[in-house]
Amino acid sequence: MFSGFDTMFSLFAGFVGLFIVAVVGVIVYQVIRAASQRRQDSVAPEVTAIARVADKRIQVSGGDDFPIREEHFVTFEQPTGERFELQVPATDYGLLVNGDQGTVSMKGSRFLGFSRELMR
Repeated sequence: MFSGFDTMFSLFAGFVGLFIVAVVGVIVYQVIRAASQRRQDSVAPEVTAIARVADKRIQVSGGDDFPIREEHFVTFEQPTGERFELQVPATDYGLLVNGDQGTVSMKGSRFLGFSRELMR
């Protein structure tokens, strides 16, 4: 008499279980990826490059039931035309203006600072 209900409940429980496994898998993957990036950055040499601020952007995530998070990114362009983007702290982001020229310091993918070239 309840065999249809039992089958539906079993299928539903299976889908919920798969969903939980998938969410946990994504979280574990992100943690491992972040730890790997931190390890690579810590062993990378500190590098400085002459560059100009080519672009800036803010990536917003979260909302609804999650806290809103803002990540600030700056694209730097070297005299050769090569571009690279670094995540920067909000305090540095606010001080950088498109077209600023100077020396950017980094360690791997980690932004260390920007020393603006003073124009005369």
